Amino acid sequence: MRQLRPSLAVFLAASVAADAWFDVVTSRSAGAVALSTTEAVAVELPVALLCIWVAQRFATPAARDHHTIATTHEQGALQ
Repeated sequence: MRQLRPSLAVFLAASVAADAWFDVVTSRSAGAVALSTTEAVAVELPVALLCIWVAQRFATPAARDHHTIATTHEQGALQ
């Protein structure tokens, strides 16, 4: 189950961000757009960021090491 947490957190983050976008885009009146935008910025996008943080926190050490090695390798190629 622990290995599934990062994937679920990323899925939830993407779903919440998509819902925020959909709410704003499908709002009809100016008041509805303002309310949807406020809700997206104040609630939904912070929840999505929290989910990304959880995904990073629960990622396996091997996955974190792989990302660090890949990032370091890419930085070396740029120099």
